[in-house]
Amino acid sequence: MKILILGYSDFVQRRVIPTLLKNFSNYKIGIASKSKKQELKYKNLSWFDNYKKGINIFKPDIVYISLPNSLHYYWGKYVLQKSINLIIDKPITIKINHLRNLIKIAKSRKVIIAEATIFNYHPQIQKAIKVIGGFKNIEKIQCNFCIPEPPKNNIKMSKQLGGGVNNDMGPYAAGSFRVFLKNFPEKITTLSNKKNGIIIDLSIQAKYKKKIFYSYFSFGKEYKNDLIIISKNKIVKINSVFSPSPYLSSLIQIKENNKRKEILIKPQSTFKIFFNIFIDCIKKKKLNFFINNMLFDAKFREIVNNQLR
Repeated sequence: MKILILGYSDFVQRRVIPTLLKNFSNYKIGIASKSKKQELKYKNLSWFDNYKKGINIFKPDIVYISLPNSLHYYWGKYVLQKSINLIIDKPITIKINHLRNLIKIAKSRKVIIAEATIFNYHPQIQKAIKVIGGFKNIEKIQCNFCIPEPPKNNIKMSKQLGGGVNNDMGPYAAGSFRVFLKNFPEKITTLSNKKNGIIIDLSIQAKYKKKIFYSYFSFGKEYKNDLIIISKNKIVKINSVFSPSPYLSSLIQIKENNKRKEILIKPQSTFKIFFNIFIDCIKKKKLNFFINNMLFDAKFREIVNNQLR
């Protein structure tokens, strides 16, 4: 099986390529990058300086798109029209209508499409839900993801390329509500701050019946990456929730009856788990496996972005 990566993003360099080389060594890997030349350590990989050439010459079974957000739809459509299974970095598309069109093409070509919002595949998520006593006990969710402000030339700070906290981190808000509160929210409200036309601070509040969700995302704050689950008599906190290291143990903190305890979860690669599921879907022809989750998240993001305009 062959996998071609379009783009050479930081996430691809840190997580995707190392995971593929370590755990899927029987796969042929290709990389197509317009901005980066082939590194010596990847001399055994196929390398292309043109996306279309990479797709047409390498003839991959899977394409992983890790390009600026504004390019996801164009290249996603190009790949699917070639009847190639597809994974796209979050957000899979900026507009929900674009996602619907990609799904339509994928179904007609009988291939699988998935969005790489993968934090929920880590075992710490299910462990935390079990510790809190199951979904029925969850009353509130609070999550935070803050990073120092990216450089001006970073694509995260480019409006033209689909940057901004709402596109970069908004998928985590949608995914958190879907994973922990299950039903689509009855109401979503947002507050934001902009810098040079880019949203750098975003607060989202959403609710379903009596269950409330709070989130805060920011470019330009001290690093913070956690999620707190609150029930009537228990608080469970997941640290490094959205980007757990595949090399370090994850920490879950529990507070109950004024007593505290901690649970360590052994290191796991969320991308490895996600990719194994994706491969299984190809083998078993589970063509619709990811579709409902993608549409849930895209609808959530669309409401948020409409409020931000």
